[in-house]
Amino acid sequence: MARYMWCANHSFTSMEDLKKHLGRDEKVFISILPELEGSGLAESKRGILTEAEGKYSHQGILILLKMKDGLKLSKSTLSER
Repeated sequence: MARYMWCANHSFTSMEDLKKHLGRDEKVFISILPELEGSGLAESKRGILTEAEGKYSHQGILILLKMKDGLKLSKSTLSER
């Protein structure tokens, strides 16, 4: 069973901005994947939210079994690294 869950929500005013952000997120996620796996990453999910017209959003979720000392997950970790 998961011990920690980290969620991030990002919203944009254009589909193009959302696509750029998703591309950056993927590159950063791949670059920190070994660190996440070392911290017990059990699962990751990403989805597109389509609730409001003119608003392009996505949500990312990381499920961890443990939290390794020194691992810092802030709300902007994936988008700023």
